[in-house]
Amino acid sequence: MGLIKCKVHGESGVVPFVSKRLSDKIAISGIHSFKDFTVLEVIFYDGDDIFCNDKYYLLNDEVPSEIIKNKPILIHNDEDEVNLNTLVGRSFLGGGCCIKCFNNFMKSLTYSK
Repeated sequence: MGLIKCKVHGESGVVPFVSKRLSDKIAISGIHSFKDFTVLEVIFYDGDDIFCNDKYYLLNDEVPSEIIKNKPILIHNDEDEVNLNTLVGRSFLGGGCCIKCFNNFMKSLTYSK
Protein backbone atom coordinates (compact mmCIF):
# COMPACT_ATOMS: atom_id res chain seq x y z
CA MET A 1 0.00 0.00 0.00
CA GLY A 2 1.25 3.46 -0.84
CA LEU A 3 0.58 6.90 0.54
CA ILE A 4 -0.83 9.99 -1.11
CA LYS A 5 -0.91 13.64 -0.06
CA CYS A 6 -4.62 14.46 -0.17
CA LYS A 7 -5.77 18.10 -0.19
CA VAL A 8 -8.68 17.14 2.10
CA HIS A 9 -7.30 14.37 4.34
CA GLY A 10 -3.56 15.02 4.35
CA GLU A 11 -1.31 11.96 4.16
CA SER A 12 -3.52 8.95 3.49
CA GLY A 13 -3.58 5.52 1.93
CA VAL A 14 -4.06 5.32 -1.82
CA VAL A 15 -6.38 3.31 -4.07
CA PRO A 16 -4.01 2.85 -7.05
CA PHE A 17 -6.46 1.42 -9.60
CA VAL A 18 -8.46 4.62 -10.17
CA SER A 19 -7.91 6.38 -13.49
CA LYS A 20 -6.60 9.94 -13.45
CA ARG A 21 -9.80 11.43 -14.92
CA LEU A 22 -12.04 9.55 -12.50
CA SER A 23 -9.83 10.59 -9.58
CA ASP A 24 -10.14 14.22 -10.70
CA LYS A 25 -13.95 13.87 -10.92
CA ILE A 26 -14.07 12.32 -7.42
CA ALA A 27 -12.05 15.26 -6.07
CA ILE A 28 -14.68 17.74 -7.30
CA SER A 29 -17.67 15.48 -6.52
CA GLY A 30 -18.40 15.21 -10.23
CA ILE A 31 -19.70 11.62 -10.25
CA HIS A 32 -22.97 10.70 -8.58
CA SER A 33 -24.11 7.44 -10.17
CA PHE A 34 -22.71 4.00 -10.92
CA LYS A 35 -23.71 4.55 -14.56
CA ASP A 36 -20.96 7.17 -14.94
CA PHE A 37 -18.03 4.81 -14.55
CA THR A 38 -16.96 1.23 -15.22
CA VAL A 39 -15.32 -1.29 -12.92
CA LEU A 40 -13.05 -3.69 -14.78
CA GLU A 41 -12.31 -6.92 -13.00
CA VAL A 42 -8.87 -8.26 -13.90
CA ILE A 43 -7.90 -11.78 -12.84
CA PHE A 44 -4.21 -12.70 -12.95
CA TYR A 45 -3.26 -16.39 -13.22
CA ASP A 46 -0.09 -18.21 -12.25
CA GLY A 47 -0.43 -21.38 -14.27
CA ASP A 48 -3.92 -22.67 -13.51
CA ASP A 49 -4.24 -20.89 -10.16
CA ILE A 50 -5.61 -17.40 -9.56
CA PHE A 51 -2.72 -15.25 -8.39
CA CYS A 52 -4.48 -11.92 -7.95
CA ASN A 53 -7.89 -10.38 -8.54
CA ASP A 54 -7.95 -6.58 -8.96
CA LYS A 55 -10.62 -4.05 -9.84
CA TYR A 56 -9.82 -1.04 -12.03
CA TYR A 57 -12.08 2.04 -11.93
CA LEU A 58 -12.42 4.19 -15.06
CA LEU A 59 -14.80 6.71 -16.56
CA ASN A 60 -17.06 5.03 -19.11
CA ASP A 61 -15.56 6.91 -22.06
CA GLU A 62 -12.10 5.62 -21.12
CA VAL A 63 -13.06 1.97 -21.62
CA PRO A 64 -12.23 0.63 -25.11
CA SER A 65 -14.88 -1.57 -26.76
CA GLU A 66 -12.38 -4.47 -26.95
CA ILE A 67 -12.46 -4.65 -23.16
CA ILE A 68 -16.25 -4.36 -22.72
CA LYS A 69 -16.84 -7.68 -24.48
CA ASN A 70 -14.18 -9.53 -22.44
CA LYS A 71 -15.25 -9.11 -18.81
CA PRO A 72 -13.68 -10.21 -16.58
CA ILE A 73 -10.27 -9.74 -18.14
CA LEU A 74 -8.09 -12.82 -17.73
CA ILE A 75 -4.31 -12.42 -17.63
CA HIS A 76 -2.48 -15.69 -18.24
CA ASN A 77 0.87 -14.42 -19.51
CA ASP A 78 3.02 -11.38 -20.17
CA GLU A 79 1.41 -10.81 -23.57
CA ASP A 80 -2.05 -10.55 -22.00
CA GLU A 81 -0.71 -8.02 -19.50
CA VAL A 82 0.96 -5.94 -22.22
CA ASN A 83 -2.31 -5.94 -24.22
CA LEU A 84 -4.27 -4.69 -21.19
CA ASN A 85 -1.69 -1.99 -20.51
CA THR A 86 -1.83 -0.91 -24.16
CA LEU A 87 -5.62 -0.50 -23.95
CA VAL A 88 -6.00 1.27 -20.59
CA GLY A 89 -2.55 1.97 -19.16
CA ARG A 90 -2.48 5.64 -20.19
CA SER A 91 -5.68 6.28 -18.23
CA PHE A 92 -3.87 5.52 -14.98
CA LEU A 93 -0.84 7.78 -15.44
CA GLY A 94 -0.99 10.21 -12.53
CA GLY A 95 -4.10 8.46 -11.22
CA GLY A 96 -4.90 6.93 -7.88
CA CYS A 97 -7.18 8.31 -5.21
CA CYS A 98 -7.05 9.00 -1.48
CA ILE A 99 -8.67 5.99 0.20
CA LYS A 100 -10.83 8.22 2.42
CA CYS A 101 -12.06 10.26 -0.58
CA PHE A 102 -12.71 7.02 -2.49
CA ASN A 103 -14.71 5.52 0.39
CA ASN A 104 -16.78 8.72 0.68
CA PHE A 105 -17.31 8.65 -3.09
CA MET A 106 -18.52 5.02 -3.05
CA LYS A 107 -20.91 5.73 -0.17
CA SER A 108 -22.41 8.70 -2.03
CA LEU A 109 -23.25 6.84 -5.25
CA THR A 110 -26.78 6.09 -6.40
CA TYR A 111 -28.17 3.51 -8.79
CA SER A 112 -30.10 6.06 -10.88
CA LYS A 113 -30.65 5.33 -14.57
